[in-house]
Formats: sequence, structure tokens, C-alpha cells
Amino acid sequence: MRNIPVVLRFTEDEAWERTTKQGVTNKSIEDFLEKPEVDFFISLIMRLQTFTLRRATVVITTSQYQKETLANRYGVSRERIVTIYNPAPKEEILPFMELVNLHQIIVTTKLTSWSGVNTAIEAVALLVKEFPDIRLVVAGEGPEKARLKAHAEKLSIAK
Repeated sequence: MRNIPVVLRFTEDEAWERTTKQGVTNKSIEDFLEKPEVDFFISLIMRLQTFTLRRATVVITTSQYQKETLANRYGVSRERIVTIYNPAPKEEILPFMELVNLHQIIVTTKLTSWSGVNTAIEAVALLVKEFPDIRLVVAGEGPEKARLKAHAEKLSIAK
């Protein structure tokens, strides 16, 4: 409003995340944005989010999917959305011997019901038959941590 350039980093939809955490909805993000189930407070968050996103000079996302969501749901001009993908690992010279694991999946996320970690656990349970050395590394904290650990134990891949 004061003509000061603003750059926003959009990582997730605040209204959807809050309604999911509160147990108001169990819809996927796509279904929620198509037809939100909201009370006054969530409606206000959605309006503020729309207002802010549309006025930002640049909005940074980490995926093409987020870019399309911002353009289609929030009406943000595609020209003002920049997608910056997470960087590839940088080659470094380490002061110790590196252990190489060719069959490894690494997930870094908040441990929530919608983060997809459950799917990664199930994928590893399927792949362990063909790749016995496969390893899933999950880095993150969140409300689903105990449930996800229990799920990995149930599938005999907890180690």
C-alpha cells in the first residue's frame, strides 16, 4: 500500500493448514480450495492471504504446482510468481570418509497427515524386497511423528 516492493515466499496455504489441524476438514488441498468449509476466522485468513498475495511484488514458490495454485485460486499474476526449486546437493570435500548408500530416500518436512511421509514409508516397504539396503531418512517434527513411527514398525521397516 505504501509502494514498497514486497517479496513473499509461499510454502503452504495457511487457511487449509489451520482447518486441517483443527479437524474442521480432511479434504485434500485441491478439494478444499475448490469448495472451502470455513468459519468466519478461516474466511478472514483466506481473504487476507488473497489480499497480500495479489499485492506482493514477487511471490516465490518451490514448485510449479504452487505457482498454478496461486495463479488459479488466488488470482496472482503468473509474471509475478517465481519458482525456485530446492537446490541439488553441492559436491564438498569432507574431512572424513563418506558412506555411500545408493538406495536412499530422504524426506524433510513437517510431520503432518498431509505431508506424504506415510506414502514414503509404504513405498520403502514395497521396495525393500528388491533393494534390501534401501533406507528412508525422515527429518522433521510434528504431530504425526509417533503415528508414522508406529506405521514403519508395523511394516517391519522401522530400523
